[in-house]
Amino acid sequence: MLSNNTTAGQAVVVEIILTFQLVMCIFASTDSRRRDNVGSPALSIGLSVTLGHLVGDLFPSPGCSMNPARSLLGLLSPRVAFTLCSLGKMC
Repeated sequence: MLSNNTTAGQAVVVEIILTFQLVMCIFASTDSRRRDNVGSPALSIGLSVTLGHLVGDLFPSPGCSMNPARSLLGLLSPRVAFTLCSLGKMC
């Protein structure tokens, strides 16, 4: 459910940008060819997820999922999403 001021297109663009920054952080943090790998990949990925959720909550929407597969499954097939939620496989 979007707020009154947010269109579906704007929400999709925000989700694409947030998912892109998370995926790029994962690729950069776990690349074995990097020589300057300083710190923990888990820490950088966790901070990226935190940043993504904070930025996603700034927009007038109910939040961000940063996982298009999970978001789109509920839209395309509510019955399958409900079944997976009740089994504890999703949500």
